[in-house]
Amino acid sequence: MIDSSSVVDTILQKKKILALTSDSFGLNKNNYALNNINRYGISHLDIERDFDKSSQFILNLLESKIHGYDKYISQHICFDKETSGYEKIIKTLKEI
Repeated sequence: MIDSSSVVDTILQKKKILALTSDSFGLNKNNYALNNINRYGISHLDIERDFDKSSQFILNLLESKIHGYDKYISQHICFDKETSGYEKIIKTLKEI
């Protein structure tokens, strides 16, 4: 499945992520996966339709999606790019 905190960690580290779908997964699982793939903005291949893609094509696809991770990070994770989460916690605790 493509719904895990490890996906968010991987996005934050700006590493390559490849999600796979297949006709054998069934319509509901594929739709759920595609929804998350679009939400995260990660690379996607369909096992049956993209079986013959070259390794260079896949690597280029993976690299191209990394640049889009910033959009997900800024919209869903990091609202203040100047301060990290732990720095905000320390600052808040000191203020209290």
